[in-house]
Amino acid sequence: MPHQIRFLTSSACAAASVLALALAATSPAAIAQDAAPADASKPGSRILSVMQPEQADPDAVDALKWPVPKGLERYGRIDGVHLKAMVEAQAQISRDYRDKGHQYWGRIMGTEADAVGAAWMEAEFRRIGLTGIRMQSFDVPETIMPKSWSVTVGSGPTSLAIPSALPIGRIPAETTTAKALDLVYVGLGGPVDFGDRAVNGKAVLIHAIPEPSAFFSSASLNGAVERAERLGAAAVFITLGLPGNITGHMSLRCEKVPCFVIGKEDSERILGEIDRAGGKVSLSYRLETERRIDLKTTQVWGVLEGATDENIMIIAHRDGYYEAALDNGSGVATMLGLAEYFAAVPKKDRKRTLIFVGTPGHHDPNFLGTTWMHDNREQVFGKTAVLINAEHTAYTEAEDILGKLRKSNSLPAFNWYVGGSPLLRDISVKAFTDFGVPLLAQPDRTAPGEVGKIRDDAPMVQIITAAWPYHSSRDDAAIIPAAGIEASTRAYARIIDEVNKLPAKALAAPANTTP
Repeated sequence: MPHQIRFLTSSACAAASVLALALAATSPAAIAQDAAPADASKPGSRILSVMQPEQADPDAVDALKWPVPKGLERYGRIDGVHLKAMVEAQAQISRDYRDKGHQYWGRIMGTEADAVGAAWMEAEFRRIGLTGIRMQSFDVPETIMPKSWSVTVGSGPTSLAIPSALPIGRIPAETTTAKALDLVYVGLGGPVDFGDRAVNGKAVLIHAIPEPSAFFSSASLNGAVERAERLGAAAVFITLGLPGNITGHMSLRCEKVPCFVIGKEDSERILGEIDRAGGKVSLSYRLETERRIDLKTTQVWGVLEGATDENIMIIAHRDGYYEAALDNGSGVATMLGLAEYFAAVPKKDRKRTLIFVGTPGHHDPNFLGTTWMHDNREQVFGKTAVLINAEHTAYTEAEDILGKLRKSNSLPAFNWYVGGSPLLRDISVKAFTDFGVPLLAQPDRTAPGEVGKIRDDAPMVQIITAAWPYHSSRDDAAIIPAAGIEASTRAYARIIDEVNKLPAKALAAPANTTP
């Protein structure tokens, strides 16, 4: 996925200029203080309000409620506060699973939380009044997952516990491992950082710069973990360079030795201990894993019949790490919001049938539902005019300012993809623009996320992001703005209405073209 490039509106640029002047006139200590919230009460205001999330109202971003365009007032029925409550309900499923003693937690495929999430979605489909509801079962391949773990630095009464530690990567066997190792810090983990440092048989600490999130980082781009393994490291610890003590599931090729992600605050404590000890520090870890077999997961289907048997299909994957609010509680809420909106439209006015699918997802392991859909694409997509992937549909923009992650009251720009005709692209871009959903200047060349297996099986539309909360321990309900999820869902509803005015052939990509 390409790096995100932000483009500010003229009013946002003006606000940024004002902010720059203010910063120039203050000391670093003053800058670190909370700024007074800007007046964002006017509809459509783009004034930045700089706040520390741990001290500010987590929903302050919702002061920027985008006005419904004239002539589109009917979409005002889609309410962001109501949609956010659905995100919170899913987050609660994750927290309940964690609170039962699961250190490795979230709505993870094949777990109890996955089953509860599927049952919750089925109940939502029934509440909305969908028909044809069915629970499609899949066998989850045998997998080995972390069960419990701990990491400490030093020994005795002065030892430091590292509570943010999270094991990631390939886990080769069901076992309990406990080791004490000398620790070596190698900066960003590039060739120069390793230099002539002796790391064979030792633990290595690498600092990873988010690019822009937990999932993508400098460590994944420069091969830091592979380099550590080649040089004989016995364990690898990667600092996630987000402010605070955020940890997360990083995309790193940890295949030969145990790997742990740790938060920045914990890393700074470790580096302080290394300095005090003159560079010689030991690290101990314990990792218990478990083999999971005979697990099941579910793909949840529901139908809202239209005037014809041609369909528009809306999918949202159900799984995710931690509270999984951005990824993908927001997408599920958008899908359910669309179901509610169109359930209130008379059947005769719905040109096409709407099919809603809660797929199992792709985190642990990968793409069971959409792989089945692709393998049966003639049956599944034979009458599909458009496929919409509701994935990562809202989050709060934030910036790292002097070591503090500070929220803004503006909505972020999304990656976007339209796999279809130029007309479908124009309809989609206009709908997102009308409802104030910022887009990157250029679309993605391919469709990442849950639709990776099925992106060429039907004309499709999606917005998505892999921004700062993605796959991290801060992917919680507090970072989902009601105004943002409202805007995205309204835009998708508008797209559905507009494509329903057109024949399916007008939506398909011309032959031998790249979206």
